[in-house]
Amino acid sequence: MIIEVDENPNDRDIQKLRSHLLQFNLNHLDVKSRPPIAIWCKDKAQTITAGIAGDTFGNWLEIHFLWVQEELRKSGTGKKLLLKMEEIAKIRGCLYVKVDIYDFQAKSFYEKNGYKVIFSLSDYPFSGEKHYLTKN
Repeated sequence: MIIEVDENPNDRDIQKLRSHLLQFNLNHLDVKSRPPIAIWCKDKAQTITAGIAGDTFGNWLEIHFLWVQEELRKSGTGKKLLLKMEEIAKIRGCLYVKVDIYDFQAKSFYEKNGYKVIFSLSDYPFSGEKHYLTKN
């Protein structure tokens, strides 16, 4: 057996590793799919000015990205996107939501919308924090 360090792995090899792990996981999980969801806010020129994206996995909605153009922040756009995403997740049978964010992102926004910090990583990646929030 040869153990090889690769500090510049190619996408094909990473995808192969991911595929093997996914197959292993699927043999042990009672859910086999993660249907995606994305909701966009666009201007008259069809340019994305805000959006939210994630997926559902069993009872859970996982939010991967929520972004609002700076000029639209504090206008209620983010809240509208979040509530619409939660509404779709409920239709899909989700009971819970999770999101992870850095300390410089909108932690207070999520807390105002009913999310609770369940875990935080300090010194991440060096001097910051990463927060994991959930909502029932």
